[in-house]
Amino acid sequence: MNCFYHPQVSAVGICKYCQKGLCAECAVDLGHGMACKHHQAEVNELYDIHFMNKQSAQNMSRVYKQSSVAMSFMGIAGVIGGLVIGRTGLILVAIGIGCIFLAIAFSIYGNRMNREKNKK
Repeated sequence: MNCFYHPQVSAVGICKYCQKGLCAECAVDLGHGMACKHHQAEVNELYDIHFMNKQSAQNMSRVYKQSSVAMSFMGIAGVIGGLVIGRTGLILVAIGIGCIFLAIAFSIYGNRMNREKNKK
């Protein structure tokens, strides 16, 4: 492959933004990818978006764990409150059991996300 801007010169890489072949004169190494001189800002923006997305994914496992704890407390409170109220509290018991199931689901999903994060 040859340089897009200098067809007589062999390319040393490809711009991460426009996918054009670049020679050593046209290429700019940004430390996280190569870009042509025209697309340095765009490649930096793509890297920033990728980095923020990765950080968000890492934080989500913590959010799911916190949600599972909160749902557990709400579920237990609902079940106990419904049992204390008596026969009219059956709806509250059902809602409490639903919250407990949600807490279990959040916990399982959070643990799966944590395992996938640790694999990488």
